[in-house]
Amino acid sequence: MATIKDDKFLSLKVASVLINVLWDYAFPRIIKIVLIPYLIFFLLFIIYITNLYEPDLEKDNYYKFIFLPVCMIYAFYLLIFEAKQMYETRLKYFNNISAIWNIIDVASSSLVIVFGFLDILRVD
Repeated sequence: MATIKDDKFLSLKVASVLINVLWDYAFPRIIKIVLIPYLIFFLLFIIYITNLYEPDLEKDNYYKFIFLPVCMIYAFYLLIFEAKQMYETRLKYFNNISAIWNIIDVASSSLVIVFGFLDILRVD
């Protein structure tokens, strides 16, 4: 459907029914596979940054070894997802209207991973 250039197709009743059926199938999967894991990642990272991250202390907070690796693993998962998308779309990944969001996705996931390694290794 993304490759259809004729908007008249979308006004057909058949197309409307097809889109609704596909959406009824896809929406719960989007919630389970994308939204809920991302919200968990987001909450864990926010909790870590606001409550557990203390760069000036010499003593480590051992909760960071629970929160941070989970965040890093999910960020790595997001990078794999983006790499798969890059491979499938080739140059369109960088040439379409949403290219800035693709770059932000890669940058934010990369920064979480780099931050995690630097914090665990205590690099200042």
